[in-house]
Amino acid sequence: MENIIVYKDSDASVKSTFKKNNKLDSRGIMSISDTTRFHVFTPSSKNVDELPCLFIFPGGGYEKLSMLEEGVEVAQEAIKNGIIAIVVQYRLPKGDFEATIEGFYRLLRMLNQNSSLANIDWSSLHIMGFSAGAHLAGMVSHKVGFASFCKQRKHNWDLSYASNALIYPVISTSASYSDQGCVEKLLGERICSTNRYSISLERLNHHSCPHHFVLYTDDDTRISPQNAKDYVFSVEEQGISIFTLRYKNGGHGFGLGRDLEHINGWFCKYVEWLNYVVLKK
Repeated sequence: MENIIVYKDSDASVKSTFKKNNKLDSRGIMSISDTTRFHVFTPSSKNVDELPCLFIFPGGGYEKLSMLEEGVEVAQEAIKNGIIAIVVQYRLPKGDFEATIEGFYRLLRMLNQNSSLANIDWSSLHIMGFSAGAHLAGMVSHKVGFASFCKQRKHNWDLSYASNALIYPVISTSASYSDQGCVEKLLGERICSTNRYSISLERLNHHSCPHHFVLYTDDDTRISPQNAKDYVFSVEEQGISIFTLRYKNGGHGFGLGRDLEHINGWFCKYVEWLNYVVLKK
């Protein structure tokens, strides 16, 4: 069952409480997710103005979710900067990626109708994803399956995303360097060239999202950096705004990069880019 859980940044010991309540292991990993939940983190400021909203999709190869390092910790940094942050606990696809995406859209519709979260600026929605979560974030920002969802439920509802940030991302499901494990978990028995191409992000039209941010490392041995390079090329070729952060080393799965001195400021750079390029503050 989908639901929405709200936290305030003044809540004591959010990380430990979150870990206890959500059945995470010692590393903050969730191994089973058969539903969709929005974990909403809101700034405690009494400012009643509408605030930008960042949806965060943790990684995990589509077989688990890194809820703390690529979720809660990122959300806590976002709310420090006056951004409502929503960690998306998405349904693991198990060969049915449409159900994963639909669960997000269904809950997004519920969020839009939630009067207690009226301070979300619906004209300023932003997406961020890590690794496999970046692929899902990319599908969402490109509105994969959205028209079908609205048609099936007779919704006359539209939305757009102002920016899309992909961190050490899984991009391609059709190239020779694609991560086969992710492809199998997304498509199951339906693996064929047509289905691979339909959800391969570098092949999609990027005009539905006007601003893109990509971070990757040259020494990533888990997900080929060619994923990010091909995405950057595709976005630039279509004349869309994109900002790229490329590090020579750092590997994969570092979250905020707090243990890597040369990387641990990347989220600050993201906020600066968001404020000056996207929000034009």
